[in-house]
Amino acid sequence: MSPSVARGARNLRILDIKDCDSMEEMITKEEQKGEGIMTLFPLLKHLTLQRLPKLVHFFLKECTLEIPILRYVLIDDCPEMKTFVKQGIFVSTPSLASVNNDDEVKVDDLNK
Repeated sequence: MSPSVARGARNLRILDIKDCDSMEEMITKEEQKGEGIMTLFPLLKHLTLQRLPKLVHFFLKECTLEIPILRYVLIDDCPEMKTFVKQGIFVSTPSLASVNNDDEVKVDDLNK
């Protein structure tokens, strides 16, 4: 989906993406280049990415991605996904508490 479509999902609180054999990225580039901070899914708290064999990145646009209240992320069986966003892009998740159901994991940057 394009960033403009994602911005339209302002009330989305839970996003589960599963069993899509052809998906390579979730948020794609738009034709115009944008700089600065892009806030997507401002109410999103839970993100699940499962069984996505071709998924490489969640986000490709060249700007800072902010998901302000994202708390829980589960990434499972996404063998091509080496980083959450394309290298060189900063992702801000200030409320992140858990990645892959491990309550002890505290992550500032989903790319680590």
